[in-house]
Amino acid sequence: MVLFASLATISSGTFDPKLLAGIVYIALAIWLSRGSGIARAALAFLFFVGLVACVALFFVYVFFATPNDSRMPVQELAIFTITTVVSGFGLWALVLSKAFRSELTLAKADYSKRKGEEKKLYYESLGEEYKE
Repeated sequence: MVLFASLATISSGTFDPKLLAGIVYIALAIWLSRGSGIARAALAFLFFVGLVACVALFFVYVFFATPNDSRMPVQELAIFTITTVVSGFGLWALVLSKAFRSELTLAKADYSKRKGEEKKLYYESLGEEYKE
């Protein structure tokens, strides 16, 4: 049913790709909270692409604007600035921050410990011995 509803939404032209991007970011953030290095690399790559795209669009707009559009509207300048700052901070936190990486290592250890305990309780409830 969900698949049919999704296909109907896409075929009717009401599908917004930004929704898919948001879902991907949320999924990667949840995966990252469990201590995944792959999710950290994927998010760092996405933040890097966002930063490069924002800076490139800013320079294209500044250097290739037509004479009638020689001034960038304040709203667009604010969006470029905020996006650049957020992408830059996200990239820094994911790639260069030692404190963030240590927290990620602790989260990974905590998650694997909880999963091990849950497996042990599950096997004990079945009357079997849990082997690591």
